[in-house]
Amino acid sequence: MQAHSWQEINRSQLLEQMRGQLEIGDLTKRIIAQLCSQVFAELGALYCVEESTDLVLIASYASTQNIQASNRIAHGEGLLGQAAKERRMILVTEVPEDYYQISSALGQTSPRCVLLLPIATESELVGMIELCSLRTFSDQQISYLKSVAESIAVTIQASQYRLNMETLLGQTKQEIDLLQSQKKEFLVSVEDCKETAQV
Repeated sequence: MQAHSWQEINRSQLLEQMRGQLEIGDLTKRIIAQLCSQVFAELGALYCVEESTDLVLIASYASTQNIQASNRIAHGEGLLGQAAKERRMILVTEVPEDYYQISSALGQTSPRCVLLLPIATESELVGMIELCSLRTFSDQQISYLKSVAESIAVTIQASQYRLNMETLLGQTKQEIDLLQSQKKEFLVSVEDCKETAQV
């Protein structure tokens, strides 16, 4: 009962962070910060799928230059790309020393645990979340992350659709303005021709 209550409280807090018509950058920053806080991850990154199926870094939490350097990952490349390709969660508990470093003002260290989580709707992979922690993620934390993955995917997808719609509306308005301008020029030209013909 307590685990269920913890998950419901965290789900409610996450949904609150995702509420409203947020721009994709703000939305993804809120999501990754909230998840890191909820599962005590010291480092996090949220990647979205582009049309090319590459994963592109959209937001990070406590990022370092190492994460910023890998801002585009090909489908199937490395563990993150492979987890995306297979649309399955990967949990790494024996992290190599040369992995992303978790840094603070007093020093840096390698994480003990890395979790790679696909965020997808029933039909489409929307992105991937990578979380790094100095502790091992509990079964409760993993269960929670899996349970919110689809909600995150749907919210990000809605934000992307809204952005695409706004872009298309902007292009349509520009085309209408251009057509109206051309129509005015045409009408002026017709009037000039009429005046010339009358002379």
